[in-house]
Amino acid sequence: MVKKYIKAIIIICVFILIILTMVKMSTGVNNQQFMNKINYDITLHENGDMAIVEDWDIYISHTNTIFKNFDISNKFGEIKDVTVKDLSSNTNLTKIDEEMYHVTTDCYYALEISGNKFEIAWGTGMENRSGNKKYQITYTITDVVSDYKDCQEWY
Repeated sequence: MVKKYIKAIIIICVFILIILTMVKMSTGVNNQQFMNKINYDITLHENGDMAIVEDWDIYISHTNTIFKNFDISNKFGEIKDVTVKDLSSNTNLTKIDEEMYHVTTDCYYALEISGNKFEIAWGTGMENRSGNKKYQITYTITDVVSDYKDCQEWY
């Protein structure tokens, strides 16, 4: 009798796996991104600002938009002077001032969004294909270093 229950459980599990596989195949697309490599170049300025350059080498599969989010705290100033460049085609992306879930290809935005977040997002043009892309994101964070008479404090 126990063998019948085990056999029934195995049949049900196989059936569920087949259904899940069919659902996965019916979507037809595997949206994903993998960071192959990222390099940072960070410069601290005497005025307490920090300039950051990020070079991304990323594998993108059927994904239209890439998002980079920052938690905003009161410990530093603002994020400004944001640019995004497609190093694969050596073109600067066009800045837009509108938050979008699907950012237009070759455009980006850099905005404060709800929930104490700052977001940089850009359109990849990879919604119907897969491949490696390289991007350069530059931005400045103000007031990262506070200067006192006896020391400096870095947030």
